[in-house]
Amino acid sequence: MAAAQNMKSRLSDGEEPIPYLEVVEWLNELLAEEDAIGGLTHWQKVRQALSQVEESVYTQPLERRIGEPHVPRTAFARRTVPNPIAVGSSMAELATTATVLTAWQSLLSRYAGDVVPVNVVLDGRAIPDLQTVVGPLSKSVPVLGLQQMSQSFAEAADTVRQELELAASWQEYDRGGVGSPFGFAFHVHPAAEEGPQFTFQRVGLFESDPSCKLKLVCCEHTGSLEFVLAYDEVLYGQQDAQRMLDSLELLLRHAVEQPDTPVKNLNILTDQELEHLLVTLNQTEHEVPYDTVHQMFELQVERTPDAVAIVCDGHAFTYRELNARANQLAHRLREWGVQKDTLVAVYLERTSDLPPALYGVLKAGGAYVPLDPTYPEERLSAILEDANCPIVLTVRSLRDKLPDHGARVLCLDEEAQELAARPDGNPEPMTDSHGLMYLLYTSGSTGKPKGVMIEHHSVVNLFVDLSRVNPPTGDDVMLALASISFDISVAELFWTVCQGITTVLVPYDGEQYGNYDRFLQLPQQYGIGPVTMMQTTPSRGKMLFDEPGSQRFLASLQTWWFAGEPLPTAFIENLRAKTPAVIVNLYGPTETTVYSTVYVSAGGETLPFLPMGRAIINTKLYVLDEERQPVPIGAKGELYIANRGVGRGYLNRPDLTAERFLADPFSGTSGGRMYKSGDLARYLPDGTLEILGRSDDQVKIRGFRIEIGEVESVLAQHPGVEKCAVTVWQKDTMEKRLVGYVVPKNDQSVTAESLRKFLAEQLPEYMIPSMFMPVGEIPLTPNGKTDRKSLPKPDVDAMVSEQEYVAPRNEMEEQVAAIWSAVLGKEAVSVESKFYELGGDSILALQVVSRLQTAFEMEFPIAAFFDHPTVASQAKLIDELIEAELLGELDGLSEEEIQRMLGEGSK
Repeated sequence: MAAAQNMKSRLSDGEEPIPYLEVVEWLNELLAEEDAIGGLTHWQKVRQALSQVEESVYTQPLERRIGEPHVPRTAFARRTVPNPIAVGSSMAELATTATVLTAWQSLLSRYAGDVVPVNVVLDGRAIPDLQTVVGPLSKSVPVLGLQQMSQSFAEAADTVRQELELAASWQEYDRGGVGSPFGFAFHVHPAAEEGPQFTFQRVGLFESDPSCKLKLVCCEHTGSLEFVLAYDEVLYGQQDAQRMLDSLELLLRHAVEQPDTPVKNLNILTDQELEHLLVTLNQTEHEVPYDTVHQMFELQVERTPDAVAIVCDGHAFTYRELNARANQLAHRLREWGVQKDTLVAVYLERTSDLPPALYGVLKAGGAYVPLDPTYPEERLSAILEDANCPIVLTVRSLRDKLPDHGARVLCLDEEAQELAARPDGNPEPMTDSHGLMYLLYTSGSTGKPKGVMIEHHSVVNLFVDLSRVNPPTGDDVMLALASISFDISVAELFWTVCQGITTVLVPYDGEQYGNYDRFLQLPQQYGIGPVTMMQTTPSRGKMLFDEPGSQRFLASLQTWWFAGEPLPTAFIENLRAKTPAVIVNLYGPTETTVYSTVYVSAGGETLPFLPMGRAIINTKLYVLDEERQPVPIGAKGELYIANRGVGRGYLNRPDLTAERFLADPFSGTSGGRMYKSGDLARYLPDGTLEILGRSDDQVKIRGFRIEIGEVESVLAQHPGVEKCAVTVWQKDTMEKRLVGYVVPKNDQSVTAESLRKFLAEQLPEYMIPSMFMPVGEIPLTPNGKTDRKSLPKPDVDAMVSEQEYVAPRNEMEEQVAAIWSAVLGKEAVSVESKFYELGGDSILALQVVSRLQTAFEMEFPIAAFFDHPTVASQAKLIDELIEAELLGELDGLSEEEIQRMLGEGSK
């Protein structure tokens, strides 16, 4: 206190000079005084509020996502504009500082799609006597300012003014801490200053802060404002900086002229920019000469009747045979009443019955509804009830597995003679371009799956674009891995065949999924070249890349489509060392017909993830704010997709259809529609699109679309669960997992196994969390929603360490445990621990199966893997399979040969 009193006295007496070090010591002692409580409390509250701001708010506006730490390099962009804050205007009552700061914060917030705090430079001389101290006292302090973008600019500016005044009065008490990477400084400078012997002329303004990615410095002159934007040129380009200054000038002028306008409605786009965003980037018009998918197929049949169309289940369909069988089924379905838009459920495995069934439904005029035999009974029942299909196509072996329903069942094997008696010529067309092609069910946020209706013209449009991007060569062979319950199967089973590309349909059984030599051999058995095309998710692609036996297969690929997840650039660069394939990144919601954008990688990309590219033909992309107005290049908004790819809507859900399928206000024609995707995106300067995340709780795991609400709805029904939450845990760029958090009822002990079994009765495997964590409570946000950010981070190793470790007890267990350890990335695994409890999932399970098959040169069914979920049980099963195989070989030998083998084995 004595030093502080002395300093105050010296300052008031005007004693000079005061050593700068003494001023610093005095400011430090100031923090220990009783009077400091108010100031310290103020900054504590401000910093606490800043700590709640999501990191994404700070990383989105225009910024290049380089994916790694870097050394900032500062560059400057400049602009001098007439001062729009004219004397006598309503905004003139506010300090120019507050008005310009509000405009800067408003612009950043509009780019980010959320309120962005800003660090403001204060001079550190709030105490009048400090004005004469020589030395740097200025500091950068956070100002929250703008509360929400629905505020009028005048209200926001008044709030900013009050906060600036409060910050200035308490500035000596700021101890530092959490701040914003966006800065602001304001100065008033005359053009020149006269001294007794010198005239000082300012030739330029340079002010930067290495802690700021963007910092706006505003200098007020007589009648004008000079803006200097300091930016990190590693993250931003000169064009980005100039574009921001353009937007700032527009916004400030609009705000001063109409201060009652809400911040979210202030103009930030020039007419030229609007034209570029709405017209230039959406010039995708292209002729589509077909009406229906089966029309395209029939034309290909005429061109190549004897070529192989599809290989599956040991059978190779020529185009002529596939067309004939599909036609016979179509005639039979017509007899059963199928016409345009009739929904026909297809409940089949990936056998030779599937392709004629799908094409037969289309040729009859109907739309197929896929029913996956791997789905639990309750989910199948929900789909059948909602779709109310009058007919189900299946086979005898699956019929009894169907849940109760009121549909008429056509068993293809039992009806074989009846079908063979039907004409094999093309039936007369029953549908047209606006007829339904398929009804596909996706995860629903309400707890029930929702059916998406897609028409022929949307699919045909996609096919024309895919052929433009990937012109068929005549020797192409596509490997089809996707279930028909997922829309990417449409490209594998229909586009390929319609373009003369042979499709190899991989069966459901997991033995085939990891057998890459088998992938090579399948088409060759029928005189067809090796697989040249494939589409996967990035996570599945990495599994293939990591497999030791995949080199020959990868070397044969010429085209590899990726979709369903962000595609890391680093992974692609590694991939190029193993395959000559052209890498194509595709994106699209189910509601807009499989794919809406395409990006063909040329290599050398600098973003952490490949862009999603540009719109396919006859498709328009809009990145809009909450007011459904376009945002600038680089700014974050929600992606809306318009034109031919937009589906008809959701079956039996007029409310949800009205919410997501909207009139297109930018089409210029009546009847135009656009789909509200829920995906957050931004346009990059080159016109390509980058996806940034979601605006809701929908997630993608291994390419599977999952509504968190549906999983939580089912999990909450477990009798031992009081409350629950589900979220995504991302270990790295290629690994995401669902994690379930449960509050047990009455302190019951709820096991992960019981939760998993309960969910498996109602949900597909891909929707079941791979980990479960018991918690005392589910954290909530101030508005009562689940605070997913505050849920504890899952610690798989800690969860596993709580289990008793049992070491391998024989050679077989050692071999199996070594494979598990390699796939799971663990030094050791207990032979009694279950695969999912160790952090495994279905993709990793396929890797284990593949390596088991390679190691023991035997078929290992994927179903057996899940029936025997521990190292010990799998080792025992493998011993039994080897023994059975050996006994099978012995059955064909004479007694003399057996004795000779046994004798050789004992040597």
